[in-house]
Amino acid sequence: MNAPRPHEIVFTFHSTHGAMAGEQALLTGGMAVRVMALPSSLGAGCGLCLRVAHADLEASRRLLAGAGIEPEGIFAKSIDCGVPTYCAVSI
Repeated sequence: MNAPRPHEIVFTFHSTHGAMAGEQALLTGGMAVRVMALPSSLGAGCGLCLRVAHADLEASRRLLAGAGIEPEGIFAKSIDCGVPTYCAVSI
């Protein structure tokens, strides 16, 4: 059986301000990004996270770093048997 392939990346932040600033930096850089509620399996955090396509991981990391925005965590989201799972990506 093959392991599920990640299809989305989720960036978490220490604060709502960080999430909103991250969204603006990604949008300004031309990334397709969505703000979403933080999945409960990733903790409480600020309650918001940003979702981008897996293919946009490195470009998104560069844009956030260039804007001086440091995510709290980066997670790859996969669907395994219909259930979303999140695996940490090295920062």
